[in-house]
Amino acid sequence: MKKLIKDPLCHFLIIGAALFLIFDIVQDPGDSSLNTITINTADIKVIKADFARRWQRPASEEELSALITEFARNEMAYREALALGLDQDDPIIKRRLRSKLDLIVEDMARLSPPSNQDLTKFLDENSDRYKVQPRISFRQIYFNPESRGEQTTADIAAALDKLKSSPTQQDILTIGDATMLPAQLELTPITLISRQFGQMFSKSLLEIAPETWIGPVGSGYGLHLVYVEKQVAGYLPPLSEIREAVERDWTYQHRDNVLRDAYRLLAEQYRVIIETDPANPQEWTAEAAQ
Repeated sequence: MKKLIKDPLCHFLIIGAALFLIFDIVQDPGDSSLNTITINTADIKVIKADFARRWQRPASEEELSALITEFARNEMAYREALALGLDQDDPIIKRRLRSKLDLIVEDMARLSPPSNQDLTKFLDENSDRYKVQPRISFRQIYFNPESRGEQTTADIAAALDKLKSSPTQQDILTIGDATMLPAQLELTPITLISRQFGQMFSKSLLEIAPETWIGPVGSGYGLHLVYVEKQVAGYLPPLSEIREAVERDWTYQHRDNVLRDAYRLLAEQYRVIIETDPANPQEWTAEAAQ
């Protein structure tokens, strides 16, 4: 008897019998609609399309038959699970259903495409997001105050006089101290310059007149002599040039706004009690949904 109880086949038969007993209790034998599963041409079309999208070829007759069988089994399991109440208090199912509800709301949001006025207003309110950054071409010569000490200021002044009088390429290469920083950058966005040299240095570059050696200019590494070759000012492109990006961002924000408003309206229809302290329950308000 003990051997029989431990037998996995025995376990399977017991579980199966229990399930059939439960199904018999929860289902109404007189309701034949619960036991009818209709797989129509639209369902089969979706099944075929899913297979073709996944495997990049149409399903064979044998594969299609297996897919239809699996579709029917899924529907059977789904109905029996609902009858048993297996959907109740399941956080995974709740999250999935919320996702489907959110998708419906998002689809509704897409029904109202933005007008030119909507996009223009959005661009005005978020102009920093679309501005083309200033770009600068420059050379720099680095001086290390730690190694030069008190002589740093005099060395920089002498080097600057030499560069302003009659600089040669050899002078530019031999003046200053060794560094891993680039000696020259071509039309580089100001944010990339900031990443390499620091904000203090890049901000100073914007104030330097082109085609003359200037210094010392400070950075997080030390001091520099700088020659700005070219500056291209930053600007905000017209909507016609960046419409695709603006419309995409507007759509994302509009979707978020519609979702937020939908949950705010839902919150007004429910009373939520938070019982962190059973003796003093707190009421959750609709404002929390915003």
